[in-house]
Amino acid sequence: MEGVLDKVKEEVAELQAESDLDRVESEYGDVLFSLIQWARYKGVDPDRALRRQMRRFQSRFSHVEDFAAANGGWARQDLEGMEAAWQAAKRAEARP
Repeated sequence: MEGVLDKVKEEVAELQAESDLDRVESEYGDVLFSLIQWARYKGVDPDRALRRQMRRFQSRFSHVEDFAAANGGWARQDLEGMEAAWQAAKRAEARP
């Protein structure tokens, strides 16, 4: 397991070192592949995990949209307010 995580770290470092778009894309693919391998070793279905995360993101973002609408629209929002709404959505999600 440690070797798989080492590979993930190595691939992330290679991604961070790139600036050429084609190389960034290639290294990004390597990172994703390494993470999929890690998930396989942990018994996690990567597709299911991503789908679950996307549902959480959509739910949280919907909360931020509602906050913005209730407080004068997007143009009147600052990053701090949106971050506070995001964190509130996370807290609400964690409640049973």
